Parts: sequence; structure tokens; C-alpha cells
Amino acid sequence: MRFMIIVRSMPEFEAEPTPMPDAALMAAMARYHEELALAGVLLDANGLQPSRLGWRIHYDAAGRHLIDGPFAETKELIAGYTLIQVRSRDEALEWSRRFPNPVGEGQPAVIEVRQLFELDDFPPGDQVERFRELTTFRPAIRSSASANWTSASSSPDPPIPAQATVMIRQLFVNLPIRDMARTKAFFSALGFSFNPRFTNDQGACLVINDSISAMLLVEPFFQGFTRLPLVDARQATEVLLALSCDSREEVSALVAKAVAAGATTPNQPKDMGFMVQHGFADLDGHQWEVFWMDENAAPAQL
Repeated sequence: MRFMIIVRSMPEFEAEPTPMPDAALMAAMARYHEELALAGVLLDANGLQPSRLGWRIHYDAAGRHLIDGPFAETKELIAGYTLIQVRSRDEALEWSRRFPNPVGEGQPAVIEVRQLFELDDFPPGDQVERFRELTTFRPAIRSSASANWTSASSSPDPPIPAQATVMIRQLFVNLPIRDMARTKAFFSALGFSFNPRFTNDQGACLVINDSISAMLLVEPFFQGFTRLPLVDARQATEVLLALSCDSREEVSALVAKAVAAGATTPNQPKDMGFMVQHGFADLDGHQWEVFWMDENAAPAQL
């Protein structure tokens, strides 16, 4: 069962310049969503830009009409959402009760929770099965998107290449760090970005892709999540983080950027024909194994 926790907008969310949440609220949101992720129920979460940066499409007998924001009906707008997948309505209700006040404790605010339709809720039919196939074969759809567009370009109203929405379970890797400013500068130099909604002076959400993030937490804050002593990754191996690349060249380029930003390379690169592997140790000693692999050329049994 999937539920969307909707944060209703307020006048301050529409203000210009857009106000940013304070550190206490960011920390509360980060802790809550980390708990969701650790429980395996978090599917997606995002804040929305103010309505002045958006638009609406109105439909009527004359056709479609574009209307640019902003929109005055603040109470009808959405400021953000969190999507969860749970076993029951009661479980969703319990998680929603723990959602941090989106504007800060003690302030008036509203969140709304709505259950999503599942394909099994609809009567069986060919169109339902078409949607089911889309959710099953999303990678193939993405790879053939350009071909789909080309083949349909002769249509007077060519369709946008389909990318079915699949709710993928997210993974948040948590790593202790010593210096927040140096760490953010290091990963920024590698071309990565941070999710500002879950980044403050205690932790930074490093975005790896749509479903994988690394929570980089300063050591005192990280220690609050475990009773065990922290591992100094410069002295002992705690974990190996394997990060795939799209090409051989990207492997070399990413390692080179890391070294230029202050990383070290614990091992020599390996070229096995079907796979290239190299890696680097970041400023805190965490070891990132960077690789490219041609799965079609890989041996049947490694």
C-alpha cells in the first residue's frame, strides 16, 4: 500500500526570495526520512519550488491554455511530499503522526495523507496490462526513448517518450565525516550535488542518483545513531562503496577528479576486458570502488 504525505503550502513558502528551512527543521526532516529509509518504507520525497516558477494547463472545448504562475490559492498548493509504501493504513497513520511540523514546532501547518491507486484496484483489461508492462520494463523504455520519438515524429502531436513511473526502494548510505565544509567541497569537485532539503551543518545528503544517496554526518551526530565506537576509515576498512560508471573513460576521469581534490588511490587500476576497476579513498578514508562493466561480455560465471 502506497501513501503520499502531502505538505500543504503556506504564504511564506511562496515568498520571494524563497525562504530556506532553519538547521533544526532540516535536522528533524533528515532524521525522520532516514528512519523511513532504514525501515524500508521510503519511496520518494521532495520539496516543490514556488508556484511562480510553475504553470498550469487549462482544458476546455477550445483546447488547451497555458497559464503561468504564481497562483493565489495558497491553501490549494502543495509545498512538498513524501511517498511511502507500507503494509497497512494503520502503519501509514503512525508514520504520518511522526512527520515533523513542516514550518517548525509550535507553528500552524497542515499535512494531508492520501492513498495511491494500485493497478489491482482497477477492473482487469488490456489497458491495465499495458501500464503493468510499463512498470516492469522501464529500463528498456528508457533506452529506446529516442527511437520512440523518431518513429512518432510524423504525428501532428507526437507523444513524449514514455518513462513509466516505478517506485524504487531508496538506499541511504551513512558515513561519518570530520569536516563538513571540506567534505562538501571535495564531492562538489567530483561533480556531485547535495539535496538542500536534507543538508545542514550536521549532515549533508550527497545525491548519487534518483534512488541512492549518501548521508555524510559529522562524527558527533553520527555517534548518536549507534552505541558502537566509530571506525577510523584511514586505519581500518569499514565498508567498500562500489560506484558504477557509464564508460571506461568516466572511471578514469572520476578518479582523476578525486585525486585532484585531495583523495588517494589505495589500489592500481584493473582492466579485465569486460570490466575496468579503479577507486579512491576520500578525505575521511572511505574507499570508493569505481568501475565500468559490459554485462554482455562478462563471463557466464565470475
